[in-house]
Amino acid sequence: MELIQRYLTKSPYWRKNQDPKALQYQEYQKHGPKGAMLHSIGCPQPSAMVLIESWDDPNYTKACIHGFIDADTGTVYQTMPFNYRAPHAGGKATDTHIGIEMCEPDCIRYTSGSSFTCSNVPRAREMVRRTYLAAVELFAQICTEYGWDPLEDGVIISHREGYERGIASNHGDPEHLWRGLGLGYTMDTFREDVKAKMTNIDVLRPGDKGEKVQRLQRILKLLGYYDGEIDGSYGPKTTEAVGAFQAANCLDPDGVAGPKTLEALRKAKVFADVPTDAWYADEVTEAAALGLMEGIGGGLFAPDRPIARGELAAVVVRLYEILNK
Repeated sequence: MELIQRYLTKSPYWRKNQDPKALQYQEYQKHGPKGAMLHSIGCPQPSAMVLIESWDDPNYTKACIHGFIDADTGTVYQTMPFNYRAPHAGGKATDTHIGIEMCEPDCIRYTSGSSFTCSNVPRAREMVRRTYLAAVELFAQICTEYGWDPLEDGVIISHREGYERGIASNHGDPEHLWRGLGLGYTMDTFREDVKAKMTNIDVLRPGDKGEKVQRLQRILKLLGYYDGEIDGSYGPKTTEAVGAFQAANCLDPDGVAGPKTLEALRKAKVFADVPTDAWYADEVTEAAALGLMEGIGGGLFAPDRPIARGELAAVVVRLYEILNK
């Protein structure tokens, strides 16, 4: 995550935070925030700087915010110190919560309220995933700084949840955006992902891409749950395979590879002839996940079989490619 300080020093709320007579602002600074609220801007504007330049005005009195997340790059712009009071919630949450706005795709058009149409769904989803992941990292950093547990009630809330609690104005963000684009994100998944980020535990979910997804696909394929390509894209087939594995292992079959699912996969018997308590079991599973070794077929690894020079050369080449990506 790239975090850039770009304070709204021309904002009237910047001046109020520095005014010793503005008691409400001084009280906030004295006691500090108690949580953080996640917003989505509610207009088709991916650029954080466009909004910053608009809000950094002595005549802009509609609201203020502690940070924007750019939808084009995922860059976080901190616009107010977190211990400054910034009217962002339209209610009492302004006195208790840090406010962070996620920018939105330029290919959506609002029709009424929180309803919108989208001219390029794949592009919009990619931009919203980018802001979601950056928000997870930012909120994990904030929670770590203040010693908060993101799963504790009221620590991390959305604008919509703030309204339902009677401490924010009537808005539906950001859940309306996630729901409208069919991304499957919720505030519950957000809080869980923040917690996982704080404890350095991976969470892989639909829409993710990369080497970690490839490793997941390889293990699922060796276990017989996945029959798609090892392409590193967490699509419908991967989601279905994860769900099937979860169901077979008495886990919630939500198709998301969270800590419990990843731990169960680590402990799974990938090869029938490699005991899970063997001293080399974890290494064999890791080699299979990296694509270094695939066994001899039929779910077998043949751990006592001497390796041929050609096989060893192939392993070395694959390992070299991995280390030099």
